[in-house]
Amino acid sequence: MTWWCTLSDSFAGKKPKSPRLEKFFQLIVVHHNKERAAREAGYSDAWVRTKMHMNVREYAPYLNFLQTQTTKAIAKNIAVSKQAVLDEAAKIAFANPQDYIRRKKTSTPEDPRYEQIPIDELPRDMAAAIGAWVIDKDGRLGYSLRQKTPQLHLLAKAMGLTSERLIVQHNHAHMHAHMDMSNVPNEVLAEVEKMLTKAGTKVIEHGEGN
Repeated sequence: MTWWCTLSDSFAGKKPKSPRLEKFFQLIVVHHNKERAAREAGYSDAWVRTKMHMNVREYAPYLNFLQTQTTKAIAKNIAVSKQAVLDEAAKIAFANPQDYIRRKKTSTPEDPRYEQIPIDELPRDMAAAIGAWVIDKDGRLGYSLRQKTPQLHLLAKAMGLTSERLIVQHNHAHMHAHMDMSNVPNEVLAEVEKMLTKAGTKVIEHGEGN
């Protein structure tokens, strides 16, 4: 409840003096249900019927303050979580295989030899891109990197660089038309596809062809 106390102390207007009433308003923010909040705060059914709405009106600015600040805090946490996901995706998407190998000590210009850099020698950001590892018969640990394409697609979508499209190719004229149908309902797309197929037009889903 420390966060609630800090939040309450930052409000300059009229706020409830009773700890139970204070808890009631906090629970409204949590549950979005006044009656449930009242009962969990310990109030009787009679109080709910006769005094709940009166207190809500009296301390409306305080309740609005709690709701607004809580919404901001949640939005901030969501933004942090989203950024953490994108950061991890970027480590995989931009991992360069050349960074994971090195020349062996026995390597010569005439006979170059290479080896994977051991996992325990990799920085944590580089190790995050490893998707699987195996131990060979000699007890040596090898690994492979995660697929880049899905992570690049995720980052591109987050940056607004992609949209789902239908690429329509006329079989006879060999012409391409690009139509943005990202907001078209699936049932409408199905009807469009039937019409185009009947007309001798090939419908290519996003990701097919060039």
